[in-house]
Amino acid sequence: MTDLDRALHETLTRVADEDVHVDRLLVGARTVGTRYRRRRRFGIAAGAAGLSAGAAAVVLSLTAALSPSAGPGPGPGSGSGSGPGPGSGSGPSVATPTPTPSAPSRSAPRMAVLPTPPVAAGAATAVDSADEVGRPLLLHLSLARLPFPIIGVQYQQLIDERQERLGIDGVDNNGQQRELIVRVGADTKDFEPLAGKRKAVRVAGRPGTFALDKIDDRPYAVLRWQAANGLWLQVAGGRHETDALTVAASVRLDRTYRCAAPYRLRALPATMKPESCSVVFRGTTATSMLSVSNGTFHILFSTESGRVADTNEEIGSRPARVLEHRGDGGAQIMEVAVDHGGTVLSLTASGRYDPTLIRRIVAECDWTGGQDPATWPIDPFISDR
Repeated sequence: MTDLDRALHETLTRVADEDVHVDRLLVGARTVGTRYRRRRRFGIAAGAAGLSAGAAAVVLSLTAALSPSAGPGPGPGSGSGSGPGPGSGSGPSVATPTPTPSAPSRSAPRMAVLPTPPVAAGAATAVDSADEVGRPLLLHLSLARLPFPIIGVQYQQLIDERQERLGIDGVDNNGQQRELIVRVGADTKDFEPLAGKRKAVRVAGRPGTFALDKIDDRPYAVLRWQAANGLWLQVAGGRHETDALTVAASVRLDRTYRCAAPYRLRALPATMKPESCSVVFRGTTATSMLSVSNGTFHILFSTESGRVADTNEEIGSRPARVLEHRGDGGAQIMEVAVDHGGTVLSLTASGRYDPTLIRRIVAECDWTGGQDPATWPIDPFISDR
């Protein structure tokens, strides 16, 4: 059995007896499917590491998509709907990208320090106010100490849901693969469930719930607690109580970061608003994902290392590949990949989009590029209008 087979088996086994959120399964499947089809159609070459990351994206997206709503924690966590997304309409939409951090590999370089997006100078923190979680393009989760050497990390914000997710992949000192998911939110909707045996614990003086389950006879711990300002926090993936409590003790909300992207969208209509964003670090590479919508059509922007083969257009003086075709739900979608000399800017539009407008958004995109998010624009929505 390969690592991918094993991971899929563990995921499906864990959720086999639980309620499945079909809408989130569709979000994950379509988002990952879109990225896979884009690679296949556009011939994006990323090398062996990229292929490994792509395979892991399917596993991690399935894990997130299949996770049912969290069980009861230390207290009730009420939530709202998940907002527009692929599961809520007849056609494919990419309004809520599912977390897709790269998979750890024993041969990949390991980081002893947690890379972070650029600091948002002067911004309030989640410690200052719970209302800060959900402010567009601002991130608040970080760790004071790493529990093990890491290979990849993803910061993600779901704006309408007022939630953030920090996904950490690495390998411990015994060569065992480790994955942790740290969350913060106004509620616990779609958090990993508190499955298995539970007990009451305290985290930083606050009451919490620790749950220990097993996946193929391996321990899987989830620790949930509520901060004094009402925010819910959770650590999933610990191996035992001490492990989970150690990670929880290092969770920080006292800094605010920018959910940055390496471009400015000068031609994006003012009616388009961000719905979710991600910054992913793997080794020395940083990539981004940004989803926007005006309620009528959606656009997903993503960046990844590689080149575009078989280009069929030139947009903004750069080689590009443009495809329009029927999506999974039968509705028309438009996929664009632009070659920026070692990095690809991809765009997927769905809903009632205008192909001419999509081309103009791409053509007038002010690309800055670079592997260091500190050099990326402060605001990708700056406009000439």
